Formats: sequence, structure tokens, C-alpha cells
Amino acid sequence: MRTGLLLALFLGLAPCACGGAESEHASEAGQARLATFNAGLATGYEDDVAERKPAIEAALAKEAAGLDVLCVQEYWDEDHWKNLTSALAAELLYALRRPAEPGPVSCTGAELDPLLACLGKDCAGKTDQELVSCALASCGSHVSALSTGCAACVTQDLSLPLDQIYGTCTSGSSGGSAKDTPALFGGTFDVGLLSRHPFIEQDSKRLDAFMVRVAVLYAKLDTGAGELNVFCTHLTSSIGDWAYGGTHQSWEEENRFEAQQLVDYVNAKAAGGAVVVLGDLNTGPAGATFEADSPASFAVLTDAGLSAPYASQPDASCTLCPDNTHRSPTSTPKLIDHALLRDFAGKAQGSRMLTEPVTLQVNGASVKESLSDHYGLVLELTEQ
Repeated sequence: MRTGLLLALFLGLAPCACGGAESEHASEAGQARLATFNAGLATGYEDDVAERKPAIEAALAKEAAGLDVLCVQEYWDEDHWKNLTSALAAELLYALRRPAEPGPVSCTGAELDPLLACLGKDCAGKTDQELVSCALASCGSHVSALSTGCAACVTQDLSLPLDQIYGTCTSGSSGGSAKDTPALFGGTFDVGLLSRHPFIEQDSKRLDAFMVRVAVLYAKLDTGAGELNVFCTHLTSSIGDWAYGGTHQSWEEENRFEAQQLVDYVNAKAAGGAVVVLGDLNTGPAGATFEADSPASFAVLTDAGLSAPYASQPDASCTLCPDNTHRSPTSTPKLIDHALLRDFAGKAQGSRMLTEPVTLQVNGASVKESLSDHYGLVLELTEQ
């Protein structure tokens, strides 16, 4: 999960063939182009989601004309995902998405009453991001006292009036599985995989995660660059100042454990074939212009034979960057969005995508913004 989204914590696969016959390949023969992009579409948690969403769809539709595969992250809303598949169906006909797995989310009046009293006093009339910011600033001790199931419940829809949130969350279980763990966003898995080519095989694996659902999507595809085993995922990161309460020692240890789970899954599914791992992995190496992030996790991946072609290029740059309008100009540049490669005999060349700001209409004013607080990454493969 992205840093901005994480701060906001306070408060079976579903395949789709979205078109007819396979569309004409936009790449040259002997080539394949695969991309990853974290869209940061978390309504109520991120800046200008409603305004950015159609701009992202338009930008990805334009990019799709030259792509074979696209892995997206932070599509928490099922309608947003459906809109994206429709927007890209002319080029990327086939889509994978793991169905939501809701857990138990509810509060007792005893744990929610102090927070609601504080919000009513200090944050009256605020919703969405304003409510999150006010709650963290004025009611932080009450926020920290919430159980994970209660926190997951009150953050389901921050656009609702506080009394409605209270009534819903104290009325009993939401209907999620009592045997599962609580999760934000109704247990939605935020990743999606879109392809120009039909799936020869498809599968998914849920990974160990605290407070969110994390999964790896898998598809075997026959591309212009040969048969590829493609994996799409979004590994965990810390949730702001929220205390870690999962089965590992820390957020970073959970990320490292997920990296090992990812490697084990790749080894089980790929069986020696060419592998591409796409996604926001919340780990990355150091480079000339960016700093390492969770290097122990990245070592798990590279020790398993996965290489990062783009990171090793002399022109490699960050995907979390201080020049992004959704990030601080003093933030640390990092490369955590990846297209990793293994057992491919040809050439590989990476590049960033969707780095330019776009003009949006926000509250009646024209504003130039980056599409997300992440930049995308493209990997072009060429057979020898």
C-alpha cells in the first residue's frame, strides 16, 4: 500500500474476456511490452480521486495501444476496476481480478463512543480527507485505541455522516467471514492484470498481510516475445503510525515474508519458464539517483534469480519521486515499482511512463497534478 494511503488507515479469480477475438498486436514481431502502474485510487483517502480517475483511464487507454500486459494496483473500488477494463477493452481484452474476501468488521459502543465524542467536538462537519486529518491531529489517542475490526469498519466510507458510521459499525458484524482477519476496503484485493493475449493458465495466491488483502495474480501468456509466466502484485508497506499487529515483528518483516511467498509461488507456477514479476513491491535497490527501500526484501527476490533490468540501467530513476505533485519536494526518491525478469534469453529495456502532470478541474479551478503519487514502469522484451 502506498505511503499516502497508509496514513489514512486511521479511520477464486474473477476472469473477464472483455472483448471478442484477440486484438492486433501493437508491438513488433519478436517483442512484448509489459507495464505496471499504481493508480492510487482510494476514495476518501487520496487527493482528487474523482478527478484523477477518468484522466488515468484515458492515459492508460493511450498506453495500452502499445502494451501486451498491464498490472495495476490500488483499484480498491470494484466499479473503478470495471470502468478501467471497459476503457481498455479495445486493446487489452482479458482481465484477472481476485474477488474480495471480507473479514469481520464491527465496533462496540464502548470503544467507538470516545472517538465519536471527540470527532463531534473537534471535527464537526468534516468528511473524507479533512476528517482523517482532523481525527489524527485532535483525536489520535482514541484512534489508536480502536480494535482492527473497528478501524476497518469506520474507514469503509468516510463520506457518510458520523452518526451513520456509528450506527452501522455498532450494529454487529458486516457479514464478512468471522474466521478471517479484519481488512480495509471490504476485503478488496487492489491488483488487476490486463492482457492483449488470452490466458493459457490463470491463478492467484493470497499473501500474509495485516489490515489489507494482498495477492499475487498469475497468468501464462503466449506473446510476441514467446511464452511468459506473468505475476502481478502489490506487497505490503507500513500504515503510517499505526502499530503493527500482524503475525510478524514489523511491517518490514511482513514485506520480507511476502517477498518469500512471492518467490515460492513463482517457483511453483513457472517451472523453469520465462518469468516477469510486475507491481509495486514496496522494496527496491539503491541507485545513482534513488535510495534503497527494505533492502532485505529485495535481496529475497534477487537471491531467487529475479533481476531488475530497469534498475541496472544508467538512466534508471525513481518511481516515488520528489518532483511528483502528490509527494513532498523533500521526500526521498525510491524505485519500488518493478518489472522483474528471470529465465528470459533475449534483451530487456525498461522506461518510466505517466510521469507528466495533467490539467484537472478541481473545485472549479484548473490544477496541474501528477496522475498518481507513483510513476509507472514499462519493460520491453525482445527475442534474440
